[in-house]
Amino acid sequence: MAETHTNPVYCADSKSQPSCGNIADVISAAEQGKNVRLAYDFGGSSIFLTSISRLEVDHGSCGVVGQTPWKIGRLASTGKYSSPYYWFITLFDSMSTRVVTRWYVGKHSPKSGSSQSLHTYWNVESCWDLVFLHSANGEHLIGSKKNLIELILQGRRVRLVFGPYSMEADNVVIDDDNVTAQLLSQIDTPTARTFTTGDAVWKWVRLSSDGTYAVDLYDIGSSNMNARITSTIQAAWVVESRVWRRVLSTDSIGDEIIGSKLDLKQAVSAGSRLRCVVLLQLTSTVVVTADNIQINVDGNIAAQVFRLISFDANGTSNFIPFWRILIITTNGEMKETRWTVGEHVQRGDVVSRVRIKWFVD
Repeated sequence: MAETHTNPVYCADSKSQPSCGNIADVISAAEQGKNVRLAYDFGGSSIFLTSISRLEVDHGSCGVVGQTPWKIGRLASTGKYSSPYYWFITLFDSMSTRVVTRWYVGKHSPKSGSSQSLHTYWNVESCWDLVFLHSANGEHLIGSKKNLIELILQGRRVRLVFGPYSMEADNVVIDDDNVTAQLLSQIDTPTARTFTTGDAVWKWVRLSSDGTYAVDLYDIGSSNMNARITSTIQAAWVVESRVWRRVLSTDSIGDEIIGSKLDLKQAVSAGSRLRCVVLLQLTSTVVVTADNIQINVDGNIAAQVFRLISFDANGTSNFIPFWRILIITTNGEMKETRWTVGEHVQRGDVVSRVRIKWFVD
C-alpha cells in the first residue's frame, strides 16, 4: 500500500537552507519511483509549478535533480511566446539552483544558457506501488510481470526506476508477455546538474521487462544520431494505485461494446484525463495518454498522441526514427502521420481499424 506524505515534503530557500521537511524524503520518493512535482519562486509574488519528467538521485551531493524538457520559452514581460521559438529545458536541483539551456525549435542551434537560485518546494505524489522488479537479464526479483500487464491493461500509468533515474513511461507496448516502455522526455546530461556545453542531445530510452535497455541519442533539432547503445539493466516497474475507470470499449468499426460514448464525452468534458488501450494485433497492444482531446458534433471523441517514436527493431545503422503522431477515435479508426525526428520530412500516413478501451481518471 502506498504511504502518504504531507506536502511539501521538503523546502529550501535560495541559499539552499532547508525551511521545511527533509531532503531524505525526496530521495526516498525518487528511489521508490514516486511522481514528484515542484513549486518554486524567485523571492517575489509569482509562484511557478512544474512536473518533473526525469528525476535523478545525485548521491554525490545527497540530493536530487529534476529535468523538464517540454517547455517553449516566452517573454517574461508579456507572457507571449518569443519568435523565433525555442525550447526552454531546465534542471532543478535540491540545492535550490535552476539551470536552463535554450535551443531554437527545428534546428540544432543554441540560443543561451543561464543559472539562477530560487526557493523550492518539493511535493510527492504517494499513490505509486512497486509491482515488478527484474534483474538485468529479466529474471523476476520482486512482484509479478503478470500483475504488471494486468494493471497496464486497466489504464494505469507506469513509472520506471533504473540506475539513478525514475521516469514515467511516455507509452507502453505489450507484445505477447514482454512489456516495453518508451522514455522520451529527457535531454542527455554529462552530470546530474549540468547540460553539455554547446550541445543538446535527446536521450530516448526503450526499456523492456526482459531487461533489454536501448538508448538512442539524437541532436535536438536534427536527425543526426550521436550514438545507439543496447545493453541490459535492472529495473523496477512502479504503477499508480489510483484506479482508472473504463467508461467505453469500442470495436474496429466504432460500435460500443462496453459503456457509452456519452459517458466518455461527459467525463472528458468534466476535465478527466484520458488513457487509451489500443489492440494493434492479436498479441500486440499499445497504451498511451491523450495529449489533447476533441469532442466532435456527431458524438465521437478523438484523442491525439504525439509522444511515440518508431525505431528500427533490427538496429539498422542508416535507419532514422520517426514520430508516430496518432489520432485515436471512437469510430474505431487510428490515424497515424509519420515524421522523421528533427526534420520536416514525412514518412507516410496510415489509417488502421482497431479495438480500443477508453479509461478516465
